[in-house]
Amino acid sequence: METRTHPILNGPLMAAAALAAVAGWLFEPRLGLLMAGGWTALALALAGWLRPMSLVWLLLAAAMFNYGVAIGGAMVVKPTEVIQLAMLAVIMTRLAAGDREVAVRLRRAAPLVVALAMLAVITMATSAPHPSFFNTRYEILGYIALLYALLFFRLEHWRPLLVLSMAAVAIQGTVALAMRFILGISGVDLQLEGGGMVPFFLTADILDELSGGRFRLAGTFSHKNMLAAFFVLLLPVVGVHLFRRGGRLGFLALLPALAALALTDSMTGWGALMLVVALMLLFLRRFDYLAVMLLLILPLAAVGLLRFGESIFFRVEQLFGTQSGWGTVSSRVELLQISLRLIGEHPWGGIGRGNFALFGQTWYPHAHNLFLMKLIELGVPGGLAFTGTILAVVGRVWWAILREPARLAAQGQYFHLLGAALGLTGFLGMNLFDYNYNHFSLGPLFMALMGLALAAAMNLPGLTSAESTAPPKGHS
Repeated sequence: METRTHPILNGPLMAAAALAAVAGWLFEPRLGLLMAGGWTALALALAGWLRPMSLVWLLLAAAMFNYGVAIGGAMVVKPTEVIQLAMLAVIMTRLAAGDREVAVRLRRAAPLVVALAMLAVITMATSAPHPSFFNTRYEILGYIALLYALLFFRLEHWRPLLVLSMAAVAIQGTVALAMRFILGISGVDLQLEGGGMVPFFLTADILDELSGGRFRLAGTFSHKNMLAAFFVLLLPVVGVHLFRRGGRLGFLALLPALAALALTDSMTGWGALMLVVALMLLFLRRFDYLAVMLLLILPLAAVGLLRFGESIFFRVEQLFGTQSGWGTVSSRVELLQISLRLIGEHPWGGIGRGNFALFGQTWYPHAHNLFLMKLIELGVPGGLAFTGTILAVVGRVWWAILREPARLAAQGQYFHLLGAALGLTGFLGMNLFDYNYNHFSLGPLFMALMGLALAAAMNLPGLTSAESTAPPKGHS
């Protein structure tokens, strides 16, 4: 769809808007901040109108450094939220402008759209009677990210996704290692109530109290498991491509990410990575590649174990052979007991998002299980609806990989979709023992990746070109 911009928008009007925001900030900082945020959102919406997938790429870039700004007291607005609101604006304006392809895709994905709308209503209804109501925005914005990627993804977007994912994991891995071994800090906390960021360092005494290995690198995600989940979600997207192409420079770019993942001391992250690698080898069926990979990695692994192996071995021994490690196991048992009690006390209405510590009368922020948390937050009916929706989407992606490989191969996207499916599966595997989905950066990323994977799996109209195309023969 061709769009034209009046010349006045190219200069004077934009300058006037910027001056108004500056003047507002000088006289009333909150007013200026709101104006700046509004103009930013408008600029993002215009960018999304012209290049829809640019908002998905911005979401990926912003996720690593999601610095929050306090507005109206305790409410903190983050860049990812502004981007997701711009996504909603693009969807609505495209529909209002009569974008045929968006309308066709919506019709094809009608059951999912209805399910997401139902989940949004349930989320607000179950949170309304309880504190932390505004935390529901993270849940609903995640649904918007999924729908947006589903509506605008095309085959030519796989390449920028690969490039940006490789850059993201390489940058985050390098930053996490540099923070620890050059700057001497374990991570940066961006989840502050008043906005801002604070570096932190975990001493040996703190690590012993936390039952958490020797390093617990957190990077810019404030917690080791969150950093590990970021790598588990994106590394397969890049890894499958590199594994079958044999890109040596690409593997070198991934080394910082793999080293940082190892030094997170995240047992759930390590377990999810092993699951992803096993599935990848099963589907690729190229054990000659495995032999070559082992020849390249074994020397590097030997050096890594000599330098950092103590941390890995210590974490395993600590978990299964020491009293402090038993604390990790016993805490999960305690969390299960609290969770079952909360489900029994609030089976229908739930307790809303962000209220686990309050209602559970515990210092634990969540139950360390995504699906258990949804039963607690949304009530049993809402939790089952959420679980069914997520598993149906991921299951549809795997169905396409298993049942439609010829169509995917003909379109040149079989291995791309496999990488995305592995990332989604690994992330969900981690969330059986954690709640990374709750993170305001990781949740939207997971949802956006689900959306684009589902668009490819369903072979939606317009997937291969700017015009709607019929599915290949033999595909229903």
